[in-house]
Amino acid sequence: MIANSTSTSRRTRFASATALLAAVAAGSTLAAPAVSAAPATPNLVLTKAEFPAGSGDFRTGVPRPSKLGADQPTPACTAAIERVNRASAGTQGFSASARNGYSLMVSSVISPVQTAVWRDATRACGGPAAELPVPGDLARFNPVVLTYRSGERVQAIEGVADVAGRTVDVYVGGLSETPANTDRFWQVFRAQIKKVEATR
Repeated sequence: MIANSTSTSRRTRFASATALLAAVAAGSTLAAPAVSAAPATPNLVLTKAEFPAGSGDFRTGVPRPSKLGADQPTPACTAAIERVNRASAGTQGFSASARNGYSLMVSSVISPVQTAVWRDATRACGGPAAELPVPGDLARFNPVVLTYRSGERVQAIEGVADVAGRTVDVYVGGLSETPANTDRFWQVFRAQIKKVEATR
């Protein structure tokens, strides 16, 4: 998960998120998590009924990490990206996706936890860890929240937070040139965090 203040870097990460969406539809296999990690099991991701009312085209699958990169990164940014890529290669998890109006929503639960290495990378590459104000009830999770833009339009929003020894990753993108729905993003992110937290 890489962001910085340039639109080019946002496009680079947006392409990586698109690869994840394709993997949700097709499924894939990943390495097993470390023994000490809390397992990410299929029952932890949102069901169709737990996505916003009226959602359809529900699918489940296994997220596949893709190699991240950035255009003209600094040495610190390059090193941070490589740490994310190494960490992502050893993850295990499950995802669910759905559509609602012009929103494409993907919610994943992965293990072992990843948020710290992603937060370090966003900062090393010149961006803040949270690009949107985090609601008070979610602030204790200290999430990474990224926006992917095309000019002034927010194409997608992605949030990552560590919960109960696992990482929750929620992505909401706008379809057909429609801006990402911020309220819908927070609704899905909150629902997935609460579901995983309930396993404590």
